[in-house]
Amino acid sequence: MNHSLFRRASCFVSKQQYNDAKRDLDLLLSIDHENNDAKSLLKTIPTAQKTKGVRIPITEDDGDDEEEIRPQPPTSTSVKIPILEVEEEDEEHEEQLPQVTNESIQSMSIDIPQKSYNHARPC
Repeated sequence: MNHSLFRRASCFVSKQQYNDAKRDLDLLLSIDHENNDAKSLLKTIPTAQKTKGVRIPITEDDGDDEEEIRPQPPTSTSVKIPILEVEEEDEEHEEQLPQVTNESIQSMSIDIPQKSYNHARPC
């Protein structure tokens, strides 16, 4: 039983549950007054409690729900990309295709989505 109490107390210390660890170590030392491992671990608990910070809950609500970050759909921008028709180098296909010059240019519009990072407040 002594070993089990010490092992559980060690787990409580590693999980920063110092009150539970102290309870188990006190019980262990009441059974075995000479347990040096328990004494050593018990000495670390007050030190660990002093270094642990204090948490302060934030309860203020300013009512500005509009400032929250909402995902926005990506915006798209139209870009014209020229399509050039070039002459085929293959002589077999030359007879089937009409004569094409570099002056015959087509264009098409493509919507390219752009990511926008509009945050109401920085992260």
